[in-house]
Amino acid sequence: MIKQLLVISLSVALVLAGTPGQDVVCNGNTNDVTSCGPAGGSSWTAGTTSGSKIADCTALSASLSGIFDTLCASCQTTNVYAKSTQDGCINTPTAGANVACYQSGSCSCGNPPTPAFKWKSVDTTNCQIASCLAAPMPTSSLTDQFCASCGKTNTYANSYGTACVNPSASCTRKTGWTDSDCKVCNASGTNSSNIYASADRTSCTATAPSSSSSSSAIAFSSLIIASLLL
Repeated sequence: MIKQLLVISLSVALVLAGTPGQDVVCNGNTNDVTSCGPAGGSSWTAGTTSGSKIADCTALSASLSGIFDTLCASCQTTNVYAKSTQDGCINTPTAGANVACYQSGSCSCGNPPTPAFKWKSVDTTNCQIASCLAAPMPTSSLTDQFCASCGKTNTYANSYGTACVNPSASCTRKTGWTDSDCKVCNASGTNSSNIYASADRTSCTATAPSSSSSSSAIAFSSLIIASLLL
């Protein structure tokens, strides 16, 4: 009788405990929505060995929304990727767009912004992020390469590497700045007041260049061109 009671008690305890998910890698060291994405009606907790996991996979809602691979990989064994619509799980990832490797023949696209994301070589000249829904979009250490693969129309990292934006060229450029690009690249950061392109278009400044400065820069450029033609 005592043995039977112990078995029943253990069974009840297992039911009450639910079914915890598998360990997964999120964006950071916190086991929460910010790092791992929505928990689908359950919650995130520390992983058994490392990382994070869904506390109870049996508590997941029948209607999911905004989920990432993290949830699917924690509670599924086959369909471990989030759908592109982020409302369910499938067995194929939402891969990023192809981007040119830093070095042809030995394809490398640098380090991903967090361990949750992985670069994958497509061929000797192109690579892509294996799954752009691996975890929520990181808010630090973003690069032009990553944004070009997963940022959709926002194909460049801003000046701080905290968001993907859509200027006409890279925010790391050394020339060719415009007022519009200065605003886009420097928004929401320490240089957000630098919204004007300098007279020579090599940087962004907090004050608009005077018309005389612009005229002088144009005149100087014209003199250089004229001297080359002589």
